[in-house]
Amino acid sequence: MSYLYNLFSSIDSGDIVISTFKPNKIEKYPIAEIAKAEKRMLELAPKQNVYFGVAPMQPGKRGRGKNADALAMPMFMIDCDIKSTEANVHSKNELLFESLEGFHLMRCRDCLLS
Repeated sequence: MSYLYNLFSSIDSGDIVISTFKPNKIEKYPIAEIAKAEKRMLELAPKQNVYFGVAPMQPGKRGRGKNADALAMPMFMIDCDIKSTEANVHSKNELLFESLEGFHLMRCRDCLLS
């Protein structure tokens, strides 16, 4: 089984949204075509960064979709950037934490439940 299959197989309907930014392109695949979506992501990945939406969207919606277009939320994802010692990795490198400890991730559970 694949990552996308494990994530979306329990959801009956909706579109998986795949996107790239250079060039700016959006592709959508019905949940029933998880294997096709995954194959396409693997085709694009050697040439560019490929992203997918964690929330399947209502079919027929334009773009990446809005919050109201989401049909399910099978996972919650956090992208945490930390300060880099290499030049030009982050445009605002000086504003970033030195390590993940600065995010206080251990307290995240309490924040979500309150």
